[in-house]
Amino acid sequence: MEDCVTVGDEELLQLMNNYEENEHNLELKQIVKSWKQEILSSNNPERRKYVVERMTNSLKFGTAGLRAEMGVGYDRMNSVTVMQTTQGVLRYLQKCFGHQHVMRSGIVIAYDARHNSSLFAVVSASVFVSENIPVYLFSETVPTPLLAFSVRHLECVAGIMITASHNPRSDNGYKLYWS
Repeated sequence: MEDCVTVGDEELLQLMNNYEENEHNLELKQIVKSWKQEILSSNNPERRKYVVERMTNSLKFGTAGLRAEMGVGYDRMNSVTVMQTTQGVLRYLQKCFGHQHVMRSGIVIAYDARHNSSLFAVVSASVFVSENIPVYLFSETVPTPLLAFSVRHLECVAGIMITASHNPRSDNGYKLYWS
């Protein structure tokens, strides 16, 4: 990445501090701490480039939502990227449908059996609950079609499905369904 060269140590450390502050997974926090120590104490350009890419790149919504390997950084699926994505989804729903409609309709959230899916669903729900938006959160794993059905049946403004479907087990994903 060409942009990697322009990120200074101070900016990179600030990105890592922000990420670490918002990450709830202790194992991922520890990785970020070790990266900070590496950046401060070594002069390994390849390792620095790797850390810069993980901290400066971000996930992009595609036709199937978000999907990426789980891990540390803004370009991986983790609690931080799920929280940020959900905050953006909430703001977009409010822009498209109006705050009052979103508050009346609420959102439904479901998840599959993949590692971290239930955690990511709870993180997503917490973003809406913090804004007093009603959330219907499934209490167990469900198939994606049940989420799609529930959006219409419950007359919610949207639904979120945490799943990576048929992709590698190291991945997870975030699918968004409109009403």
